[in-house]
Amino acid sequence: MASIDTRSTATSERRYTVRFRDPANRQQQKTFKRKVDAERFRNAVETAKDQGTYVDARAGNVAFTGIVDRWLATRTDKARSTRDRDCSYLRSLILPTFGDRAIKSIRPSEVEAWLASMDKAPNTKGRALQILRNVFDLARRDRLIASNPAADVKPPPMKPLRTGRALTDGEMEAIIAAAEEADERTAVIIHLMARCGLRIGEALALRRQDVDLDSKTITVATTMSRQEGIRPEKGRVREDQGRVIPIPHDVAERLRHHFIQRPITNIGGFIVTSPRGGPLDYNNWRARVWVKITQQINFD
Repeated sequence: MASIDTRSTATSERRYTVRFRDPANRQQQKTFKRKVDAERFRNAVETAKDQGTYVDARAGNVAFTGIVDRWLATRTDKARSTRDRDCSYLRSLILPTFGDRAIKSIRPSEVEAWLASMDKAPNTKGRALQILRNVFDLARRDRLIASNPAADVKPPPMKPLRTGRALTDGEMEAIIAAAEEADERTAVIIHLMARCGLRIGEALALRRQDVDLDSKTITVATTMSRQEGIRPEKGRVREDQGRVIPIPHDVAERLRHHFIQRPITNIGGFIVTSPRGGPLDYNNWRARVWVKITQQINFD
């Protein structure tokens, strides 16, 4: 139970010291000039302890960057691309403003001003605010601050996503023809994307064992990310848990021709490789082949 001790200063002024033990059983104290303030503080401390909301005022002196490090340590289960994106937002948009500040000193009005001054697209600003909220929420759950100063800050209205459309047969034929001309060695990747609906990473990660020309099916169980290389598809724990996709006859024949021209001696080998025999680099192939193809074809 908190208590109040009264003492007199050298100038005969009264001082009121509230002494109490925090939830960790550490002795704490705070001194006031007025008795009413001391009583108010004592009652607030006891109420917070009873409700489990007590926060040590000194705990919030830790720098914002220290909480960021703790938060990033909780994100190791996320994809490398997600973690890299979060670090980029922190490094370029959040830490320059809040990095060296004591976590308890940051006010909601400052968060609102930071968001308003950011010269970025609404979606970017919304994602940066969400990351900031998550960092503050970790500090709140760790009892470093009593409340999240970003919790009630409204994100900017998001721009609606652009409505997509299916490519026409003529457009798909144009993409495939451009792929054959740009890089015949890897053009089969474009066939799989255009005719089977594979994503870039899924097509680049296909191995010979994933392709069954007799049944005209492919098994998609892995994908290649820009940062992590080959990994199981999201939501799949093992690489043998994939989805099976039928292959159109013309794509099956293109794959058969590809295997004849470039025999794969290892059943686990990639269907398309780099000149040195390893897997294609996602970023390199995308920039060297895919981006150039999409730029040279004019879609309305």
